[in-house]
Amino acid sequence: MRVVDTGVGIAEADLERVMQPFEQVGGAMARNTGGTGLGLPLAREFAALHGGALNLTSRVGEGTTATLRLPADRVRSEHASHRDTVAAV
Repeated sequence: MRVVDTGVGIAEADLERVMQPFEQVGGAMARNTGGTGLGLPLAREFAALHGGALNLTSRVGEGTTATLRLPADRVRSEHASHRDTVAAV
C-alpha cells in the first residue's frame, strides 16, 4: 500500500531521523499541524511486527511517499472478510 502526499517533503538526510520516536523535521513555520513525532515510528514498528516494512521516499518541495509492505499471509481481502463473517453466523 502506498500513501502519497504533495506536501513540503523531507530532505533525504532527514528520512531516517523522522522514523525515530519524537523526531520531527522542519521549523515551526513548515508545520501547520501539531504532532508528537510518533506516527511514522509506530507504523514502522507495527509493520515489522507483522513481518513487513514501512519505507519512505521524499523530495523537498514535491512530497512524500510512504510504502507499506506486508507478507501475503498477513493481508485479508474484503472477500475473505465477508466470507469469514458469513461462515461464522
